[in-house]
Amino acid sequence: MERTIRVTGKGKLAVKPDLIELTLSIKDIKKEYDELLKRSSSATNEVKELLEKIGFERKNIKTKSFDINIEYDSFGIKMINGLKNLKAIALFIK
Repeated sequence: MERTIRVTGKGKLAVKPDLIELTLSIKDIKKEYDELLKRSSSATNEVKELLEKIGFERKNIKTKSFDINIEYDSFGIKMINGLKNLKAIALFIK
């Protein structure tokens, strides 16, 4: 005669995540390159400060990508900060 034991039940497990990936974009357009970098630095610090206030450690907050796109006018040869025909600089931080 074969014997069988059957067990039924419910389980529940809760653990804190050890990694969170949060994607935020900061976009800005400035005519001067230096002005754009200054603004990007201050905006990035503002985001990091907000994340710290809700419990993230600053050392664990990383910038994943940083891009600068430059748009040029089709006419003219005006020099702005050494860049010919500069119309605007757009910054994208992710």
